Amino acid sequence: MPANVVQGNAWIEYIKQFKEDVIPAIKLKRIQYRIEKEILEKGWKTNHLHIKNLKQKNIQAD
Repeated sequence: MPANVVQGNAWIEYIKQFKEDVIPAIKLKRIQYRIEKEILEKGWKTNHLHIKNLKQKNIQAD
C-alpha cells in the first residue's frame, strides 16, 4: 500500500510524523473563532433543523 494509506489507528502515527506548520497560528485562531461563533446550541431544535436540512439535501440529490 502507498505510504499515505493507513489502516486502523495507524493514521495517528502518520499524522504525528509531520512537523511543519502548514497554516500559520494566527490563521488557525481565526478559523477556531469562526467555528466557535457559528456553532449551534445543542438541543431538540438544532437536531430538528439538522434532520430537516439533511432531508432537503437528499431530495435535491435525487
